[in-house]
Amino acid sequence: MRIVDLSVALKAGIASDPPSMLPRIKYLDHHDGAKEFMAWFPGLKAEQLPDGEGAAMEQITFTTTTAPISTRRGISPAPRTAASRP
Repeated sequence: MRIVDLSVALKAGIASDPPSMLPRIKYLDHHDGAKEFMAWFPGLKAEQLPDGEGAAMEQITFTTTTAPISTRRGISPAPRTAASRP
């Protein structure tokens, strides 16, 4: 058996999928992270955080599967379960 890895690293702006399914990454710096922390913990003030900063982070939206399903080659689509339905 031969395995071919078609994966690519996830990064903003990569042309990996159709435009509507491209990954979107919003990068938050430490200043933005402080705002997030203060929203999560009501009453928290920036001066209570180390150097007034929170964690830098990325907010990622991506599509898990974009490969077409072919029934002509005897490949059946996976059955839809209640958990997979919108």
